[in-house]
Amino acid sequence: MQGLFSLWDMVRLANMPIVFRFLRIIPNIKYMSLVVRTLLDLVKNVRSFAGILV
Repeated sequence: MQGLFSLWDMVRLANMPIVFRFLRIIPNIKYMSLVVRTLLDLVKNVRSFAGILV
């Protein structure tokens, strides 16, 4: 282990709470929740399709 944390690790750790907070706010916004739901459905469908291909 070179150091305790690299700069990249510290940036990622600092961004995690911001992202989680944003994800908690999204369902309160009507249109954003529709977009997020659609994206999650796409991810589910692509995952099963990729499983068939592999």
